Amino acid sequence: MPIIPQKAHKPTDESRRMVESTSGLGLPHEQIAILVGIDDKTLRKYYRTELDLGKAKANGQIAKRCLVKPQGATRPP
Repeated sequence: MPIIPQKAHKPTDESRRMVESTSGLGLPHEQIAILVGIDDKTLRKYYRTELDLGKAKANGQIAKRCLVKPQGATRPP
């Protein structure tokens, strides 16, 4: 059976946003690749920045929420 070559993947603004947001939600690369319609190797090749950025933004938000003093809390004397 002959191998049929596929067209090269071309990231779009929409696919970049999807990868960044789903990476920030903690989805595994394999699942993100399925959503985009590509192989996970292709995902890492074309979207490395978005994968890293999504995770970093999510971690930053978590850290911010953990460090910010809850509203109405007072300092002990």
